[in-house]
Amino acid sequence: TTHGFGIYTVMFILWVSALIYVNRKISLEDSLVRVGCIGVVSFVQALSMWIVVLWKKEYIPIGIMMRIVILSSLYTTAVAFALRRIIQKAIIKRIIQIQI
Repeated sequence: TTHGFGIYTVMFILWVSALIYVNRKISLEDSLVRVGCIGVVSFVQALSMWIVVLWKKEYIPIGIMMRIVILSSLYTTAVAFALRRIIQKAIIKRIIQIQI
């Protein structure tokens, strides 16, 4: 596994830094921009995990690995988008209850 290399910790720091930089350049307030950003981040994160697997000289056919990378990125983006909507509705509902 890639856990021995601490790759998740390193990638988390890099993603936070990159998102802070991007947020200074463009607004991430729009839902589609945010979802697109999550999609790109999840794709590159999955791709970087594949590079680590290659570096460890473990054999996984490229077709299977790319299918995993693409599908996991799509699933992550779709779930993040759905959860954002659900959480946003719950927060708005809670705010309305507090104001009443």
